[in-house]
Amino acid sequence: MSDDGALTGAVDTEPPVPTDAPTTDPTDPTAPPTGSTGDVGGAEAVLDAAAVAEARDALTKIRDAVCVALGALDSGDAAAAQAATEEAYSGSGRARRLVRVVAVGRRRNASGAPRSAPGEMRAKVAAHLAAHPDAAFTANEAAKAIGHSAGAVSNALDRLFALGEVTLVCERPRRFTAASARPASG
Repeated sequence: MSDDGALTGAVDTEPPVPTDAPTTDPTDPTAPPTGSTGDVGGAEAVLDAAAVAEARDALTKIRDAVCVALGALDSGDAAAAQAATEEAYSGSGRARRLVRVVAVGRRRNASGAPRSAPGEMRAKVAAHLAAHPDAAFTANEAAKAIGHSAGAVSNALDRLFALGEVTLVCERPRRFTAASARPASG
């Protein structure tokens, strides 16, 4: 680690392959295809590059926060070490979920469709509201429009409201619009 807390040296992008790893016969019809993660819910799956990139980004942020915390401890700055440790910890749950998606694929709902990735529902709801700036939506109306459950959309709207990304324009029934949008009069 350098004096500024950053890691020095190259970081391998590929995990090391154990020397005692079993080899697969490419002519074996039961062998998983190259790049496969194996059997996921009864179907072969290949690693999703976007999911890998997102998981890698989350893990890199944790690594950087840990490096800052170590540097702060080495320099005697306990407050900075604690702040950096909290930053690393706050991102660990998200990173764990993202790596799980890469490792085993997306979980599926009762109908068999893949569940939304972390943060994907909020993005879908925010995009729908932004696409209709002159309209205000209840959770049920937005859910029907984007094809998800009203409960999931309601949770996403609550989170978006807490983040200031949507505006609550009516209490009963709760109607939301994009934060930058002006609600329709009437």
